[in-house]
Amino acid sequence: IPYGIATGVVNGRAFIDQYTESAIKNPRVIALAKKVRAVHGPELEKEFPKHWPATVVITLKNGKKLEARVPGAKGDADLPLTHNELLDKFNTLAAKAVTKDSAQHLVEVLSRIETLSDVNEITSKLDYRTEVLASARAV
Repeated sequence: IPYGIATGVVNGRAFIDQYTESAIKNPRVIALAKKVRAVHGPELEKEFPKHWPATVVITLKNGKKLEARVPGAKGDADLPLTHNELLDKFNTLAAKAVTKDSAQHLVEVLSRIETLSDVNEITSKLDYRTEVLASARAV
């Protein structure tokens, strides 16, 4: 939890690129993570397991406290991603394995998956990134 909170504050998000081997060594994130404490919140537990709420309190150097509460994790059934958030997530993850053109092809084809006459349309234009192919061949 400390690393996830710290990287979110420092980088603006805590997603796949913030958990790479080099990213987890970021001195700013490490320093902030050492200041993060996870505290059990009995009042939040009352909503579990139906909801997974969390409260974050940030105490500034001047003593001022900033507080926010979320009802659950973004992307859960009660707090779904917007269409644009889902596309951003897909494109970020797909970019690790396929080219940008392939990712765009997948978005287009999958948007009409219910009417596809041939499922081969999904994979027909996939172009894997060179480094992905190289690592797959090495296995």
